[in-house]
Amino acid sequence: MTVIEALVAIAGLALALAFMYPWALVVLPSPRSPVMLGLTTLALSAGALTLGMFALAWLAPGLLKPGVLQGGALLTFALGAWWLLKAKIERPPGPGALQRAIIESRRRPVRAAAAAITVAIGALALFNAVYWPFNRQDSIVIYGMLGRYIYYNHALPIDLGGDGVWHEAYPMLLPLAYSYAHMLAGGVNEYLARLVPALLSVGVLGATYTLGRALYDTGTGIVAALLLALTPTYAGWASAGYADLPAAFFFTLTAWFAWRHYTKGSACDAVLAGVMAGLAAWTKNSALILAGVLPLWMVYAWVRKKRFYHGDTENTEGRREGRIDIKFRHGAYMLGAMALVAGPWYLRNLALFGFVMPPTGWTWAAQRTPANLAPFLTQPAAYFVPGVVFTAGIGYGAWRALRGHSQAALLLIFGAPLFAAWWVLFSYEIRFLLLILPFAAALGGDMLNTLLQRAPVSRPATVIAIAALVALALPAAFEAVSFKDEILRNPLMSDAEKHHLQTGPAYEVAAFIDAALPPGAHVMTTLLYLPYYVSPDKRIDYNTWETSAEYWALRPEDALPGGVAAELLADIDGARVYRILGNE
Repeated sequence: MTVIEALVAIAGLALALAFMYPWALVVLPSPRSPVMLGLTTLALSAGALTLGMFALAWLAPGLLKPGVLQGGALLTFALGAWWLLKAKIERPPGPGALQRAIIESRRRPVRAAAAAITVAIGALALFNAVYWPFNRQDSIVIYGMLGRYIYYNHALPIDLGGDGVWHEAYPMLLPLAYSYAHMLAGGVNEYLARLVPALLSVGVLGATYTLGRALYDTGTGIVAALLLALTPTYAGWASAGYADLPAAFFFTLTAWFAWRHYTKGSACDAVLAGVMAGLAAWTKNSALILAGVLPLWMVYAWVRKKRFYHGDTENTEGRREGRIDIKFRHGAYMLGAMALVAGPWYLRNLALFGFVMPPTGWTWAAQRTPANLAPFLTQPAAYFVPGVVFTAGIGYGAWRALRGHSQAALLLIFGAPLFAAWWVLFSYEIRFLLLILPFAAALGGDMLNTLLQRAPVSRPATVIAIAALVALALPAAFEAVSFKDEILRNPLMSDAEKHHLQTGPAYEVAAFIDAALPPGAHVMTTLLYLPYYVSPDKRIDYNTWETSAEYWALRPEDALPGGVAAELLADIDGARVYRILGNE
């Protein structure tokens, strides 16, 4: 891939993730923050692109081509721009907003340092995403394989083989985004593909800041985003290519729009809450729980408004919730929008496979222990110091919710149901809690910011605080970048060297198979990642010893079974490729 081709591909991806900008301006009435405008643009663009690809792959697979998709994006952008000109919608803040932010950072250096550290952790995650190829199991064997299949076949997967139809029924936002990146690159390109989930994962930091700011104040938003950035498990998964943090991005925006609806009563905000909920479910199955969370929140909001109708409750930004009735038809708008966005995919699953969600959860392995009732506290390697703040903040938030604080109630209503489901069914894997980590961060941010406002301010205290923040950031920064020593030793390492470090000899074995074996060759392999790397003109069976395959590719630890006559074709770091001659 030449430099010019790479730049064109990057420009195409930028268009794909920003073409809904005019429509974000339309649906976000003033005052709108630049951060929220950017987040909404990213969310709507990623959602519209992949849903459009889904529609084409399902109804007109012959049109699933980059030119068609880019033309649709440009047309959508042009229609939005025309709408803006016609409606004379106010443009976003200009350089004055940046100037005010700079002035504010000089007045509050600790807050500025917190924001800078948060941005730095996000930047490290993005660097890790574009520097290394896929390196986590599910990012390759599930999402990567699905995206690869869509790219080569211009169709949605129905049966990829294996023990049953499972991964083929996974939500397709990430695989479709991967396939689009491959289309732009003119071939499977892991580096460009990894940028999409990484941007959504880093977007969680912005969404957490925006939610904390909307519920409480700017300081709480900054502290909440910082707490999340300082969490090692967040930093480690931000560039992994899994669906958890991208789903958390949409999940958090759902809560933001639900709160905006609560305070403004706008039907548009209700619809947008439903759209974001649908996009969360379009990214990860577990986000379907929002179909229950949204009605629960609407019932709470209705009761809250009725009970305190004559005593307007002030939020911490100085504004009042106001005498705004909660209309239950707006709840129908939320659920309707969610169903419109995510429903077609799950109806397809039901029609094709006979189920809405594949039974991939290891519910039998759930660890329903007292320690798992407080995982943020009992797993310090994953949550570090922020875990302590999360736990205390949840307790503080529960106390405030019982005293009638709607902000804390929103965070608990959005987070508690999924946590309960996790503890009962899926508590064998703390990664699943990434979906609700922003709510714990916002609760912890509220508590911590309340305490910090009472702390004395002096130059020595400021210096100590900034130094402490830098020290607290080190574990997350360490987790954010893989193979740091190897990067320092050889920052310009080749693609093959990167793959060898990440996934062992599978990439090099695939290169040998593509070069040495004829098209249509049937290969059985025990190398987990080999099916992803081998070109599609070969037939690859994974770990099926009872096979008629002409060739076998075995891991270093796997021995050729006795009684099998074979010719050794290659030995690559202990991984061996054989031509099977028959039984002795």
